[in-house]
This record gives sequence, structure tokens and C-alpha cells, in this order.
Amino acid sequence: MNERLLRQGFLGLFLLSLLVILLVQWLWPDTETNENRPLASFPEQPVTIDQWAEFRASFESYMDDNFGFRRGLQRTFHRLIVATGTSPLENILLGHDGWLFTAHRSLTDQHRGAMPLDPGTLDSYVDAFRQQRRWVEGQGARHFLMPLPDKNTIYPEYLPEWARPVQPGRFAQLQDALTEAGEPFVDSLLNLSEAKERGEWIYWQTDTHWNCLGAYHAYQALMDQVQSTGVPYRKRITNRELGLEARPPSVGGDMSQMLIMEDILLERRDVSCRLVFQDSLSFSAERLKDGAIHRNFIARPKNEVWRYRQDVPIVESKALLFRDSFAHLLLPYLVKSFDELVVAPHGELEFDEQLVLEHQPDLVIYQFVERDLIVRPERDQLAAPVVKVAETTVNKNQ
Repeated sequence: MNERLLRQGFLGLFLLSLLVILLVQWLWPDTETNENRPLASFPEQPVTIDQWAEFRASFESYMDDNFGFRRGLQRTFHRLIVATGTSPLENILLGHDGWLFTAHRSLTDQHRGAMPLDPGTLDSYVDAFRQQRRWVEGQGARHFLMPLPDKNTIYPEYLPEWARPVQPGRFAQLQDALTEAGEPFVDSLLNLSEAKERGEWIYWQTDTHWNCLGAYHAYQALMDQVQSTGVPYRKRITNRELGLEARPPSVGGDMSQMLIMEDILLERRDVSCRLVFQDSLSFSAERLKDGAIHRNFIARPKNEVWRYRQDVPIVESKALLFRDSFAHLLLPYLVKSFDELVVAPHGELEFDEQLVLEHQPDLVIYQFVERDLIVRPERDQLAAPVVKVAETTVNKNQ
């Protein structure tokens, strides 16, 4: 009898604890989150039959995102799973020696050669980039295709054995196909590989991106081509102006933060780049959607178009950059390299020809990163609307 009462007492205490957790959450909500998205909000009171049908799913989403002490419980769970050598999140891969790798967009399989591009899709990429370049050149500008390698390609030795390449991945396939077709592109992989061989740390251990030194070497590969084509530019950043400094161990990057272990999985190999110039020329940053202007400010990557303009009386060099989040650390170099720089996100490998027509740049830089090759070119603007516009424009100029 006493044993039965004891069990019932423990069960009652457990249920009461759950109710207290819910009450605490609703009265004092924990707004801190490691998610790169807004948490689900409490659904509105349903009125119609359709709203009642949707209420259950909406309420479950709210509870999944907002249950009491969610972050603390998640953190404890993640620490236990990571201690076993396994990642609790399917889009993060645990490497050796504290390295984390993103598996977003099936990058692991893309890189190791487990999901190669079929010949038809590979040809579609090459044809789309070719016609994109021809259309840009038809507008009187130069086109610079800038594919960038993910960390998996630069540091494969820190990947788990099973995740290392078994045959050429999609990035290698595309570079080989572009080279075979005679289609020009900025080979940043060469510069980055040489920097790594010199012992430089060019990508963050715990983040999905490179650091400022990696961005600098890719920038140099781009400027090599810009100089060779005679396209106007304001200046080229050199080693003397880089202001490179080693940084002490710091809070982990975006993948550490997603694991809620940024104070445990630290960034131990990092550098800072503090650009030092002899001139004191400043610049303005304009957000084109509303005309908001900031002085000497570089915006974080968002789905917005920004224009950066040096304080010069006459604009003699204009560039347009289509980019993803990797371009953020390129911007300090590019902003100082051209009198005017327009920066636009390309989303799902899209290309907005209207931006070219509107801003009339001297050069167009189309930058993307290895993991973007999961996007099929025949289903987005890279190979559909752009190809049609390119074909028409090129024919008019031939």
C-alpha cells in the first residue's frame, strides 16, 4: 500500500512540475533562441470550422517552440549527444579536433561525390552561366563568375572518414565543365588552397563561413581577373593594408550557436582584418528599398539591395555583386575597390537583369557557394527567364 502511494505521489509531483513549467513559460516567456527563424506564436482563437481544423497543428507548433525551459533542456540534450560523438542536428556534422561542418542542402553528399550532377544538369549550368555572361556583355559590362568552395572542400582532413570524397563532387564537376567549355570563372579555390598550404587558417572551425583572410584571398583572385581585363576600379587592397592580427579563442560560430554550445565549442583559430588606409575617404551605404542612408556602414546579409558609394566627385567605376552570405566578408574589400558597388542577394541562384539595366555597372560579379549547386538550373531564373532575355539581347548585338 505504501509503495503504491509513493508511486502515485511521484506521478502527481511529475504532473504538477509539468504544469508549473507551462505556467512559468506563459508568465515569464523565454525569448532567447538558437533558431535562425522566428518562433511560432500562439494561434488566434478559432471561429470558423476551417480555423478549428488548423488550430491543433498551430497549437502544437507553438508548444514545440515555446515549452517551458526549452533552451536549457535543449542545451542539456545537445551536450549529452555531442559527448557520444554524434550530432543532435541533422544539418551539422561533427568533425575532428573541434571542427564543425554544415550538411545543409545535402552538402556532405554533394561534396563526397554521392550525388553527382548528371550530364544534362551539368550542361544546363554551363549554358546558363554562358548566356548570363553574354547578356551582361551585351549591356557593355564585364561578367565575373565567382564560385566559392565550402569548408568541406578546403579542410576535408577534419571530416569524419565516411564523409570524405570518394569521387569528384559537384563543385569539382562544375569547375571542370566550365574549364572544358572555355567558360571563364574566378578560380578562388587555387588561391585558397595555396593559402592553406602556407599554414594560414582561412575558414572558421565552428561556423559555416570563411574568415576575413579567406575572403581576402578570394578577393585577390577576383582582382587578378579584373586587372587583366582592363575594367576600371578605384584601388586594390594589398597585404600592407590588411592589418592582419591573430585572435584569442572566442565564442563559437553559427553552428556552435545552433547546438547551444557556443561557450563550449569555441573558435580557437581565428584572425581579424583591420583595414588600414593612407587616405581617409569615407563612403555612404544606401538601402535602396527605402532610401535609408548610413555613413561608413556595411550591412549584414539580408534579402535587401544596398548601394555603397565612395565620397568622390565623379563615379568612374561601378560594380554590381550578386551574392549569398559568403560575400559579407568580401564587402570591406569590394566597397573600397570601386567608386560604386550595388549588392543584391541572388536567393535560389537567381539573376535579376533589371538591376543591370538600372545601374549600368562596368562589371557584374556573380558569386555563389558550393552548396548552392543543389538548385537545379532549369527551374529558376538562372536558366529560364535569364536565358530567354540573354538569347534575345545577344542576337540583337550580333
